[in-house]
Amino acid sequence: MKVGVFGDWNLGGQAIQQSAAIFDLLIADVNGADRLRALGFDRVVSTPLWSFDPDLHRRIPNVTRDIDILLVGNFNHEIQRERSRWLGRVARLSSQFKVLLAAGIYGEEYAHLLNRAKIVFNRSIRGELNMRAYEAPACGAMLFYERENREIGSLFGDCRECVLYGEDDMEALAAYYLRHEDERAAIAEAGWTRVQSESPARHMEDMFRILDRELNAQSGLRPPAFRALPESERELRRARQWLLSADLGCLGAADAALQRAEQAEAKPGVVAGVRGYLLAQAGQHIPQIDRAQAWTEAIQHWRIAVEIEPNDAASHLNLSSLYMENAAPASAEAHARTALDLLSGANPPAIAPGALFWPCRYTSFGVEYDRIEISNGHNSDKWAAQMRDLLIWRACELLTDLAFAADRFANSLDYAREAVARMPHIAATQFRLGRALNALGNLDEAVPAYKAALGINPFLGEARSALAQALIDSGRPSAALAVLEDWSAIINGCPAYSHELNVCDRLRVLAQSAVRSGTPGPPEHKRALAFPDWRLPAGWKDLIAAMVRPPQSGPAAGREVDRRLAFAAGRDTDEFPPISPIHATGSLVSTEGALLMLWADPALYEPAALLREIAAYLTGCLKLSPSNFPDVTIVSQTFAPNERWKLFHAANFVVDAGPMPEQFRDVFEACSLPVLSIDDICRRAA
Repeated sequence: MKVGVFGDWNLGGQAIQQSAAIFDLLIADVNGADRLRALGFDRVVSTPLWSFDPDLHRRIPNVTRDIDILLVGNFNHEIQRERSRWLGRVARLSSQFKVLLAAGIYGEEYAHLLNRAKIVFNRSIRGELNMRAYEAPACGAMLFYERENREIGSLFGDCRECVLYGEDDMEALAAYYLRHEDERAAIAEAGWTRVQSESPARHMEDMFRILDRELNAQSGLRPPAFRALPESERELRRARQWLLSADLGCLGAADAALQRAEQAEAKPGVVAGVRGYLLAQAGQHIPQIDRAQAWTEAIQHWRIAVEIEPNDAASHLNLSSLYMENAAPASAEAHARTALDLLSGANPPAIAPGALFWPCRYTSFGVEYDRIEISNGHNSDKWAAQMRDLLIWRACELLTDLAFAADRFANSLDYAREAVARMPHIAATQFRLGRALNALGNLDEAVPAYKAALGINPFLGEARSALAQALIDSGRPSAALAVLEDWSAIINGCPAYSHELNVCDRLRVLAQSAVRSGTPGPPEHKRALAFPDWRLPAGWKDLIAAMVRPPQSGPAAGREVDRRLAFAAGRDTDEFPPISPIHATGSLVSTEGALLMLWADPALYEPAALLREIAAYLTGCLKLSPSNFPDVTIVSQTFAPNERWKLFHAANFVVDAGPMPEQFRDVFEACSLPVLSIDDICRRAA
């Protein structure tokens, strides 16, 4: 009898689909057994799979319990997506209690930490009894476990040997038991007593009893379905299974299985696709292998795969991913676009089950792929629909990154919106949406997208800093400070993220300065923005001439305010909101501010020289004295591509004085500013 034991089945959906049919009997926890039966496997049993090491996980004398709440676990928030939200809540308790969330601690050091803890917070990933459920009470700590867990009641009673929490009472329960030490200690003692009988030896005995029972019932059962598959398919499945292993030593076994599949006349395109994945993995993970050479060969095999089968979306996506790694954005975009077109068409090609995607393991894509595989049979419409959504999402993620890197922010936004529509529950996808909106100056929509990302993963530092900066830029520094204080509390409880403190502190200084400065009042004058072609003097001269108002008579004639451009948008200046400050390189009326902002590329023009030309034109051709000059500012500052929107946020309208520079086109089209021609300006002035 061949027996397959599936522990981390939530991350094993692909492997189960490839190889579970090899076994006569499958063993998993309660939820895993239900999933396996739903996939059509009829010999499945459940039993506890985890325990603790009595020689390691024990109460250690003379260790003070100086940590109020402890969790030691995996900080891969793609895998632990649901738990990360809870860890954020626990980390925030560091403002009241001593909280420690840690990762990468094992052996004696881990046991010592458990002995220092009063409460060990736990949240299973599959609704199972995980190892921490045994280890924490074995070390004398009180165990906190999710109330909805299906297996916890078979081991511990709520408020007897553990404490079960829920969405509405986790913080309150933690505070209660940390302030009632006698009750906490009594529950911890009862948990320690109960767990002593749950040794590895006991659990192994239980499993052997199950095997003995199943062996006695084996007669008359049909052989595993795997045996009925063609040899080529069996070897392909073995190769894929080896490649899905975390053990890099399995790459050799995968290569051997792939060679046998080829000898058994497996489809050449499929073999080429799998071999491309093998080479990409080898180049990524084996130091002795030349990465560039391995990746070049992987690309060659994936190109063979798409030559044989042009509709193979998997190989197109793999090519896109590897071309991105090889800094070949044009090729990466071409293949991602092809994959998206194939998958989004009216008659999309069928998706081949078992395809391997690179990179996949332990990424958001891999987690979603495994979820689909463990939840649906390959022949089901539901599997096909969910896989199509996943691959479209993957293509959009690649394309939004490629477009953003190329400063094509409007394209990036389109792809980001589509990605969010497909997978709104992935934090990085929400962040990409916020990033694209922000780069186009749409802060009102960017802020909710950043908040959505942090609601999913409160540890996503880039979303946290982007949110704080967007709040500062949009005139909400107090809200930015609240975001940063929350981040500080989380970092205090989870010191693995202490590297984020420098960014947090820098943004806090900016926000505090903005709070002290107060909300700026409305600008004194309306601001016009123009992009003249300085190579054609007639163009900018016509614009300057349009800004000159006829001299006025009477007491107010000498006042500078009467020479402003208040006519330009036809409304009172008090109607305009505060405007993000722009650093002007130079202006003709620098003490009063500028109403006409003229862009000049700092790589091509010297602002002072341009101002001298304008002054010479005003005095020599228009016969104006300096006291009658219109306010003109040359804006010649270098903007980061994702901050070009600030130039438009400093203006109330744009004057059409020449072709819009390509670098500003996306932002201009997104800003929705009114556009006036030079003739419009002249008519309004008249």
